[in-house]
Amino acid sequence: MGKRPIKATEVDYHVHSGESPDASGSIEQFCERAAEIGLKEIVFTEHFDATPRDIAYKLYDYEKCRGLVDRMQAQFGDRLSVKLGIEIGYRPGQEVEIIEFLDGKEFEVVIGAVHWVGRELICDDFVVGKTEEEAHTRYFATLLPLVESGLFDVLAHLDIIKRHGTPLYGPFNVEKWMPFMEPVLKKLIQKGMALEINTSGVRQAPGEPYPGLPVMKMYRELGGKLVTIGSDAHTVDTLGVGVDTAAALLKEAGFTEFTRFDGRKPIPTPL
Repeated sequence: MGKRPIKATEVDYHVHSGESPDASGSIEQFCERAAEIGLKEIVFTEHFDATPRDIAYKLYDYEKCRGLVDRMQAQFGDRLSVKLGIEIGYRPGQEVEIIEFLDGKEFEVVIGAVHWVGRELICDDFVVGKTEEEAHTRYFATLLPLVESGLFDVLAHLDIIKRHGTPLYGPFNVEKWMPFMEPVLKKLIQKGMALEINTSGVRQAPGEPYPGLPVMKMYRELGGKLVTIGSDAHTVDTLGVGVDTAAALLKEAGFTEFTRFDGRKPIPTPL
């Protein structure tokens, strides 16, 4: 008899250990925690960024991370699938550097994310002194070039700008900003990329994932099928937090599958 299928509540496809400069905890500690809380598959997606001002600027050590993940797979393989992915910060004009970084490296999944708009980091300071229209428009304008680049398998935290905007502007008005997100969703589908449900928003100011239910409904209605689930954990205690919320959200939005990856190839998996 084969193993039962992995459930959506048993995966975490966006995990940062202490191998990322803004995170803490060893890869082994994360694996121990994953086994403890019943996860069956986790992907370590440490940061790589080609922006000189970024804390992770060219610090990623592929050989070290590859070795650590392989050792953990050997150690935990009877209980847990341990995979190596990467989260790459994207700014327009960095395509060549990203291509050169990826050359010769084997990842299960490559996540693309916008962390910088021009010379400004997307953080709480980014929204200070800006109107909501200015801050949100500048952020969303960078997403389409990321998807069009064709360099990534997954788009991370589509509307993470609401994390920083909510305390200043109030609750995120999803209907107002849907016209900015809809072209991105359509391009994702055209490119065969997956959309991430990033559950870090559950424990942050918005109180819901990035993105939330209305966006996921639109994505499905447009024909979107590829969806990953990740906690964006940067500490051991936040590993897996909110993946149950994401699974329930997917069902409510009308999805019947979520997406896992193997060798950068999507694996449709029943919810």
